[in-house]
Amino acid sequence: MMLDTSVIMASLLGERGGVELDARLGGSLVSIVNLTEVIVVSRRRGLDASAEEIEESLRLAGVETVAPTVETARLSASFMAAIPPKGYSRISIGDGYCLAHAFQRGVVALTADRAWAEMKFAHPVKIELIR
Repeated sequence: MMLDTSVIMASLLGERGGVELDARLGGSLVSIVNLTEVIVVSRRRGLDASAEEIEESLRLAGVETVAPTVETARLSASFMAAIPPKGYSRISIGDGYCLAHAFQRGVVALTADRAWAEMKFAHPVKIELIR
């Protein structure tokens, strides 16, 4: 399972969907791009955790960090080109990398972003919503 930034933030912030998630983190993957977003969003939201503490929390939960390749970058761009449903934002870089990694590995992309379930992407990817 590939974790989107929104999923990790729900867990860190104790949001709806995050509590159930904690038990499912083991064996999951997160892109370095999404880890960057988690660190930035955590700071913006005033979480009192350093980048190292966030990384350690994910490691202890059994989440593996994966690095993108040039092919991942190309796939990410193709996912980012998808047109969102009315009222939703376009796919961000982090979203694109989450989806690209999930597609490359043939695993589910786990997110809190409801728009993903309604979008038509250039490549088939399984999407699961946490709420």
